[in-house]
This record gives sequence, structure tokens and C-alpha cells, in this order.
Amino acid sequence: MNGDPEIKELLREIRDLHKAHFERYKEFTARITQAEALRAEEENRARRQLEADRREQEAYRREMQQAVRSARVQSTVATVLVVLLLGLAIGVPFLSWIVWHFVSPLHIAP
Repeated sequence: MNGDPEIKELLREIRDLHKAHFERYKEFTARITQAEALRAEEENRARRQLEADRREQEAYRREMQQAVRSARVQSTVATVLVVLLLGLAIGVPFLSWIVWHFVSPLHIAP
């Protein structure tokens, strides 16, 4: 193997093929790495969106609970006002009877 041109040419071809293969390998792994980064970014975006949706639903639920409480209070106040107006119109003895039979069973939820 003392400088045989054919062997040198074969070695050059092997080296060039190896370099080309290595370049393709780097491109391939770069595409895989990029795809993995995009997938992770999309997963994080979806996770953030789910969390935002959950917070929004929780806020809506609290708002609806507050509205129900407010409606209960308004209903109770209206009932008391009606009873008081009836008491004024009918008289105090009848008011006692109405309060005893209709208002006292109402329990105001906290």
C-alpha cells in the first residue's frame, strides 16, 4: 500500500461518503429536535389554554353562586316587605299569625 492511486481514490470516496452521511445525519437530527421543540411548545400552549379556561369557568361559577345568593336575599326581603305591608293593612294581630306561618319557615342561607 505504498501510495497506490486506486486505494487512495477509494479512501477519498469513503471519506467523502462519510462526510455526506454525517451531514445528512446532522440535518435529520436537527429536524427531529426542531419538531420536538415545536411539539413541546404546542403542548405548553395547550396546557396554558386549559388552565385559562379552568380559571374562567371557576370565576363564572363563583359569579353564579353570588347571583343565586343575591336572588335569595332579594326574595326574602320582598317577602318580609309584603308581610309588613299586609300587617299595616290588616292589623298587627294578623301580622303575627302571618309571620308565624309563612316567614319563620324561611331560612336564609349564608
